[in-house]
Amino acid sequence: MGIKLAVINKMKTLFEKNTERFVLKLQAPPDNIKLFIDLAPVAETAPVPAITREEVLSVIESGLRITAIDTTVLDDVIKYVNRGEAVTERRIKKGREPETGTDGKIVFLVKKFTGKGEMHEDANGRVALSNLHLFDNVRNGQVVARLYPPKAGRDGEDVFGKCIPSKPGAAIKAKVDATLRIEEPASAAENYQRVVALCDGYITEDSGTLQVHDELHVKGDVDFHYGNIDFIGKVSVSGDVHPGFGVTAVKGVVIRGGIQESRLRCTEGDIEIKGFAFGGKNSMIVGGQGVIGTVMHEITAEVVGNIVVQKEAIDCTFRTQSSVLMPSARLIGGKVMCVCGLEAKEIGNEAGQNTLVTLANSVEVGTEYCQLLVQIANHDQAIKLIELHLGPYAYNTARVQLLSLNHRSRMEALLHKRKELEESRLRLLAKKVSMLESGKWNALQRVSFHKALFPGVRIVSGEHVFAPKEIIPGPATIEFDQETQAFVTGDLRPIECNLTTKPNNSGHTQILKGDEHAK
Repeated sequence: MGIKLAVINKMKTLFEKNTERFVLKLQAPPDNIKLFIDLAPVAETAPVPAITREEVLSVIESGLRITAIDTTVLDDVIKYVNRGEAVTERRIKKGREPETGTDGKIVFLVKKFTGKGEMHEDANGRVALSNLHLFDNVRNGQVVARLYPPKAGRDGEDVFGKCIPSKPGAAIKAKVDATLRIEEPASAAENYQRVVALCDGYITEDSGTLQVHDELHVKGDVDFHYGNIDFIGKVSVSGDVHPGFGVTAVKGVVIRGGIQESRLRCTEGDIEIKGFAFGGKNSMIVGGQGVIGTVMHEITAEVVGNIVVQKEAIDCTFRTQSSVLMPSARLIGGKVMCVCGLEAKEIGNEAGQNTLVTLANSVEVGTEYCQLLVQIANHDQAIKLIELHLGPYAYNTARVQLLSLNHRSRMEALLHKRKELEESRLRLLAKKVSMLESGKWNALQRVSFHKALFPGVRIVSGEHVFAPKEIIPGPATIEFDQETQAFVTGDLRPIECNLTTKPNNSGHTQILKGDEHAK
């Protein structure tokens, strides 16, 4: 009741008329958006003759210039009045409310980082919980968002046909820091401003301000909360990288905890692991620069720059186009392939654990070359297996024609298969020579150690192998002499990189049977 009285008190009378047959009053709210009628008979009995619509409209038009009255409602009002009843506050016309314009808005063209990821199904409807879409990588110069201006509203109209102005939408108040720039529309066809990134990274919004970060800080572990990370900048992890997860970055990777059965990849920066690094068969570290570790166990690393170990490397596989530097650390077991050389505190151990060090060129340390060697070895094995089935017909093919039809067909099929394998093997060997010729060589091939070099260690340069029969105390350096084509033991000397495109005389370009580093 209180609400109804409040509405009544706000009503204003526009027109009032007493005739011999009825009393008429027209009211409206302050904005004239609606028109209400009060109509009552003069006497308590029904008027005779009955009041007509035309009669009421004539009285209304005598006081107000108004059209388009809702005659259906008016007829209903007149019906009650003709019964002797009074009618109040019946709406006989309604104007049009003004419509406020649409507010300006920002539309992101990339996913900004909020800490919440998205899971996507593959073609088979499966979801990988390790792949969470946390953010989109943003490149310098990329348009990351659009700012649309507010839209004008729609004017209203009161019951007299007078315009009721609408309110425009609110403008978007976008704030950006120095990592972003707001650009005006490039042409008249564009009705929006563009937000352009001024550096590589990911987008965040902090207290209403948009910004691009070039370093991703993972507060905790890389696990199901973050999923696999693939970032265009630098990644810093305060915790561990859990098994099955990986980190890929462009500018650098720093793991302040440890890793276990993880994959790390960085194209332009270093990879640093401060905690214990355990690899396993499903792990891999690939770097466009170097790798720095404290304790590494069964780690497979392929990098362009130096591999630096501070305490110990056990059963690792290192491939580098530069050096392996661990003057305060022990190298026990595993395989090292390096171009510039190796320096360690100790190499091998008293138990004589097999430890292979290959002084190679820049091509030999790459995965592609190693895969090529495996393909050649597989071809050799397949050819030997076919020749085993051929028996004496492997080298005396003329006798095949003397065999029965079924036996001859089988032998001819095996001979044809051997021919295909031999031709394919020759192509692979040619590719091997071509790859080696394009590689870079180091003029000084050295393996230096500060404390000891143990039996079980093999140092390989081309066809030449150095394998000590007893412990060689340090500090000392094993160097391959290019003139004598032999390994020479001398005083401790530093590892130096002096790369050239001309191969040395160590025999790397020859086609070897069973390359040591391919095993």
